Amino acid sequence: MPVTMPVADEERHWDGLLVQPHPDDIALSCGGRVARRVANGERLVMVTVFSGSPGNAVALTEIARRLHVIWGEVDPDRAWAMRRAEDAEAARLLGVTAKSLGHLDALYRGYCTLGAELHPEDRALQAAIAESIIDDWRLTRGPVDLPLAIGRHPDHRLVFEIGARLAGEGAAVTFYEDFPYVMIEGELERRLAELPPMIAELTDVTDVLDARVRAISAYSSQLRSLSRADGMFRGPYDESVRRHAARLGGEAGRYYERTWRLA
Repeated sequence: MPVTMPVADEERHWDGLLVQPHPDDIALSCGGRVARRVANGERLVMVTVFSGSPGNAVALTEIARRLHVIWGEVDPDRAWAMRRAEDAEAARLLGVTAKSLGHLDALYRGYCTLGAELHPEDRALQAAIAESIIDDWRLTRGPVDLPLAIGRHPDHRLVFEIGARLAGEGAAVTFYEDFPYVMIEGELERRLAELPPMIAELTDVTDVLDARVRAISAYSSQLRSLSRADGMFRGPYDESVRRHAARLGGEAGRYYERTWRLA
């Protein structure tokens, strides 16, 4: 069930929302840019959409059971308590506020493959998530960061599509490149071909890239998955992060992160 949280006075002073489908997406994808904004004095809240405990009533699919083993915790509730704790630690390292909406990951909503089309019944869920995020945005009127949904994960696409409603409300919406999916050859180009014209913006994160790497290190359960022989990373995860960030700018000794907005 979604987590209901009272509105604290400090929430009225947020300068922006960082919306991530799962624990780890912000740190992995744009942790340097977040660290830069925090260093510049912005107060940001990191909203994690799919972070709820499924309980034992949900029948686990094969992919869910396999991931629980990799994460090191086969009990679903303990697994997600662990992931939320990792999220809180990453938020602390980045200097942002963590907030959990507590919805169930696609693993527990009947998805057997992560590239599947959105289930029709997820549209009601999407509407509820959109209302929650719009309510948070109305407290701040600040910019909102969302995933570009590279890689076709249903949860990422569901959150990406909320951007249209936020923009309709008047929010300034920026889309971050889903890392490490963006490292897969052709995935970014395929995603951009599905979208209206977009404008890319590079942020130099050379002096704050270590903050991104430290925040990623908080997600030990995910690093076990991504760093396996069949995972996304080839070698140490921090080398993959630095290698990709160096390629973006094409400037020796400099590291960048790229975001997108509608033209």
